[in-house]
Amino acid sequence: MRDVPTRALSILQPWAHAIVHLGKRIENRDWRTGCSYRGEILIHASKGIGSIDAFDSAVETIRATVAEDSWLDFLGECIDQGDDDRWRPSDFLPRGGIVGRARIVGVIDNQRCSEQWRARIGAPAFADEIRDLTPDEAAWWTGGFALVLADVEPVPFVACQGALGLWTVTPDVRAAIARGA
Repeated sequence: MRDVPTRALSILQPWAHAIVHLGKRIENRDWRTGCSYRGEILIHASKGIGSIDAFDSAVETIRATVAEDSWLDFLGECIDQGDDDRWRPSDFLPRGGIVGRARIVGVIDNQRCSEQWRARIGAPAFADEIRDLTPDEAAWWTGGFALVLADVEPVPFVACQGALGLWTVTPDVRAAIARGA
């Protein structure tokens, strides 16, 4: 068995589910700090979902992006439609814990990070890693900046508290993941 990563990234649902199960391979961010990190991470599904409007909008984006059979699986397992016709998480959509693992392999920044920004945060130039979108990525991209993910796979759910940005996973959570809890 591979080592359990020490870093994690908290992602709101339903986006964490889209990454782990529906082929979303970029994670849109409004922060650039830490974008020089490359390597394995755990995917943490945040306990909160943001607003119902944001969740509903995310579900509609997923609906427009994935194949119909994937959508139907997602609909049957993870979301419910409220009396107001807005989507809500079902009781079966995991939240508040680790749901997967992946590798951060690059970044996308169509605004081309400026030399001043790189100098300000001490980021490397990584000229070969800042690139344009592939057609598959374009469907998921919301503009600005995104982390590129590879080797994404689910792991058995392990409840834990998350944090903003990349954060360090506690030894007890890593041990639970290693046990396949």
